[in-house]
Amino acid sequence: MTSALTTKPTSLNKCLLGIGIPLTKEAFIESLQTENQKDFIKSKIQKQNVSNSTLWDLYKQTIVNTSLEILKKIEKIGVTVICDFSLKHLQLIENYETTTIIGHWVENQEKIELADGTHSILEFTNAIPQDIECMLDLTVCQSEKLLSQIKKRNENIYVRCFSSKVDFRHNLLYYQLIINILKNDKKLNFLEARNIAIKQIFNNL
Repeated sequence: MTSALTTKPTSLNKCLLGIGIPLTKEAFIESLQTENQKDFIKSKIQKQNVSNSTLWDLYKQTIVNTSLEILKKIEKIGVTVICDFSLKHLQLIENYETTTIIGHWVENQEKIELADGTHSILEFTNAIPQDIECMLDLTVCQSEKLLSQIKKRNENIYVRCFSSKVDFRHNLLYYQLIINILKNDKKLNFLEARNIAIKQIFNNL
């Protein structure tokens, strides 16, 4: 991919991070309802004979607290963060050079889960603006299933996707590392910062 996105520095205020998984108690409890098609919380927590409030406390301790701390730090240095990222927010990506979406793939439905529910591949891709050039980082399990349809709609979008499972917490830390690299070297673009982050991670193994 050769374009302005890969030849000019990436400004932090041109980075968007959308979180499509629950980070509030209200969203968490709503996701647990049996009639709800959302799957992320149900797949993460094996419900035993405990209250929803107890389950929330466990989830908050293991995922939410650390996540909110990271999000607060990257938002403070200029990144736009949307914690209830929904299908409607895809229209916003035309205002940013790079957008990272953290969601969940619902295997038995073949749908992507965001804050507002689950969406088919076609519903998701049709919500992406046409005739724009940007980077779209889909931090979603098996997000490669969305790739061909996204490219059909807009071949000028550079897409990073996954063919296997994705660990939300690890990828949020990875994103924070990329953002800190961009903050410390304003000559880099997002792809260059990402490559540096990968090298740093492997060097620390």
